[in-house]
Amino acid sequence: MPRRYGGDQHRHLQHARNKKRNKRRRRRGVFEGLKMEEEWKAARAWTRKLTMVDVAGVVLWGATFVFVTVGKRCPSGGHDGRCNAYNVSTAAACLLCVPFGVTSFFDVQDLHASKQSPRTRA
Repeated sequence: MPRRYGGDQHRHLQHARNKKRNKRRRRRGVFEGLKMEEEWKAARAWTRKLTMVDVAGVVLWGATFVFVTVGKRCPSGGHDGRCNAYNVSTAAACLLCVPFGVTSFFDVQDLHASKQSPRTRA
């Protein structure tokens, strides 16, 4: 008959496994923690800069799209093909605004996730 562990025995076995796992982990030194925090600050500053560029892209391409959409209409094939280029630029403004918005969303998520310093994390 297989041996079954009760709730207390199971918790005791889990605690023993976690204790072994924690023993293997080496504790970080002071200088290692400070170096990690420096790298974290540099990476976070870079992410802030990228977020600002992405938000600026959303604003500029979104404003361009709105400006072109609200402006004069140009029928396809008109003015010796110049209207085709105008219509393509309208679509390009929209298609560029969307990815800048998506990357801005993920940049903000990354900034939120990395809010806590690595020295204070468990």
